[in-house]
Amino acid sequence: MSLVTFPSKISSEVISLSFNFLGSLQFGESINGANVTVVVSSGVDPNPSAMLAGGPTFTANIASQDITGGVEGVIYTIVCTVTGTNSHTYVQTGQLAVIKSSNNYVSE
Repeated sequence: MSLVTFPSKISSEVISLSFNFLGSLQFGESINGANVTVVVSSGVDPNPSAMLAGGPTFTANIASQDITGGVEGVIYTIVCTVTGTNSHTYVQTGQLAVIKSSNNYVSE
């Protein structure tokens, strides 16, 4: 299992998180299935799985998941599990913080 670092997001954003398994897959192997789960690492969110916007997508070595919403101040652990064409299972996890929008910009 490897750890992925994601930049923080605000709750109103919809972002796409990517997990690159190139360094994990065996030679000639590619991804043929993916699953993504969201759990709370720090803070309180009674329904973290609501952050999953649709299902994961994947190409030869990258799995992606759209993420929406979330509770401000909560840190989430995103777990991506893929199955390779040689029937191997690989897992990557990442931490994602949902932050408050500052709205402190100057419009000219």
